[in-house]
Amino acid sequence: MPSPYYFSQTENFAIAVGSGIVTRADLFDIYDEIERSNIQPGYRSLADHRLSDFSKLSSQDIKEAKQRANTVFAGMGGNDRFAILTSRTLEFGISRMYEMTEESPLFKIGVFSEAEEALQLLDISAESLTQIANEGGISLYIDPDWK
Repeated sequence: MPSPYYFSQTENFAIAVGSGIVTRADLFDIYDEIERSNIQPGYRSLADHRLSDFSKLSSQDIKEAKQRANTVFAGMGGNDRFAILTSRTLEFGISRMYEMTEESPLFKIGVFSEAEEALQLLDISAESLTQIANEGGISLYIDPDWK
């Protein structure tokens, strides 16, 4: 299922929120969105997949998605950070497979089951993240009391 995607130019930050069955095409659509965004070095992104189902993705899909990411972020300076947030065991494991496939010096990826850890990697507060999501019309739940 396509993920709502929003890129904040002023924050150089993107949010994608997945739900339902995620396909190979969905993964590649997100990279197309990123390419259309005017990302700058130091880009940060949260992929919230707490409501996603990755059961239709193959190991080849994961490998090709990582290769696509390497292509999209080539020349960005290696300071980009991505957090994948998921709450189910299958999605966590597949996301870790993505994280470990063809380790890239171009960007840092973290896979988390707790939002607080993802926010730490991205160096953003829950309040700032919620504001960016609201600007983009994206429904995102991050505990506002977390600092």
